Amino acid sequence: MCAVILTRSEILRHGGRNDSTPEDYRRNGLRTSGSWTGTGESLDSISLSTGLAVRSTQTSSQEMDYEVVSAASGSRMTYKGHVHSEAEVTLLPPSLAQP
Repeated sequence: MCAVILTRSEILRHGGRNDSTPEDYRRNGLRTSGSWTGTGESLDSISLSTGLAVRSTQTSSQEMDYEVVSAASGSRMTYKGHVHSEAEVTLLPPSLAQP
């Protein structure tokens, strides 16, 4: 018998609607714009008799499209990308775990 734990996460935007530049960036003359969103999920099975993880699966996805601009010089750095990851770990019985 196992306990099954489902965990979900989401990258949320913080700050105002018009300018979400972090205060540290603002103090250094930088401004940001764009978006960075993402979601993730893990499903873990924990043995009730041993307390060990029997199986764990994780998936996540992120979308980035943002820009950092220097207010003084106008120079800018643009970041765009998509990241998707999947992982699965399964505890094998001792008879199968040996080489």
